[in-house]
Amino acid sequence: MNQKEKKLKKKKFAIGIFLMLLLIESGIAAGISALYFRHTCIREIENLEKYTKNYSLALTDAFADVAVLSYKANDFTTLLTLFHQEIRENTIDEAFFALNDGKLIAHSSRDIEKSLNGNIANDEMTYNIDMILRPAKRNLKTIQFTSYNVMGKANPFTREERELIRKYIYDEIDMLGWLVSKAIFHKNVPVGTINFIIHKDRIFNVIQSRLHETKEIYIISQGVAVAVSLLISIVVVLRYRSIQKKTWEHYSAAAADELPEIIEIAPDKEIPAGSIMENGDEGDYITINLYDGPDEDRFQIEVIDDSGLDNFDMTETGTASGEGMPPLMPHAAYESERLINTSQIVQDAIPIEKKRH
Repeated sequence: MNQKEKKLKKKKFAIGIFLMLLLIESGIAAGISALYFRHTCIREIENLEKYTKNYSLALTDAFADVAVLSYKANDFTTLLTLFHQEIRENTIDEAFFALNDGKLIAHSSRDIEKSLNGNIANDEMTYNIDMILRPAKRNLKTIQFTSYNVMGKANPFTREERELIRKYIYDEIDMLGWLVSKAIFHKNVPVGTINFIIHKDRIFNVIQSRLHETKEIYIISQGVAVAVSLLISIVVVLRYRSIQKKTWEHYSAAAADELPEIIEIAPDKEIPAGSIMENGDEGDYITINLYDGPDEDRFQIEVIDDSGLDNFDMTETGTASGEGMPPLMPHAAYESERLINTSQIVQDAIPIEKKRH
């Protein structure tokens, strides 16, 4: 077994191809997972925000009518009952009715109402009076739906995560809720506002759930990428080895066909000539003697004048008799006595161009 065949068998797994495919497939999987996360989050957040706005606007409009009747009758029992009912159904997180001076008429939580001492101005950090009373102060008859920073609640995302979410998914991630407010009019004069505070916990839950789902998808896609890369790498290696082996076998066969035929000759054996010189005159042929001696004595060429040769009989040191074989010189007869025998040692076996006399 030659060296190339040994090297062929020593070739191992194509780690370069595997890593290249894994890197490409991992990048594609990461991109697809990121696009899926962004697309699903944006769509669900838009749907959730639209739904929250629609039902809160309808709810605020209905509560505003009850607030007008309660203000006229100076009886807010029905309004408080509605507040508590909506809180139990978890459709809103906080509801209250405040007059233009901040006086708290009704609140969905008795504990908060006691802590405020009857006026929202006592806790300006939690209750932004400007935003809460804006519809009444500006004499607006439409419902205002705006993002609102709810104090006392922690954002579930880190600063770095909020920056990414704000840039690619939801630009109001820092605001933790919405404020829905409408002015209450009595004799066409705004006397206060009815307000709902709705937390954005549902939106945060959507982002977190989609993020968890995307991570699972990415992990699964990474496993698929590893399996596909491994399979392709194995196929490439097997195909490469097959092509290499066939190429080497073809090369070896072609090289063997081009090798000259090797003839083993015993030392001190005379090899008789069997061919006539192409450029010599009639009657000349050459015998080449090989000797097992020094390099300068290994080759000896004899030039013989054989005019008149019509048949020949080779000696035991040569091949068998030439009986049945065509004569070397059909027009000449063989003479046992050599007319010319130079017995000259020739270093290079070069055809003789002229006959020596």
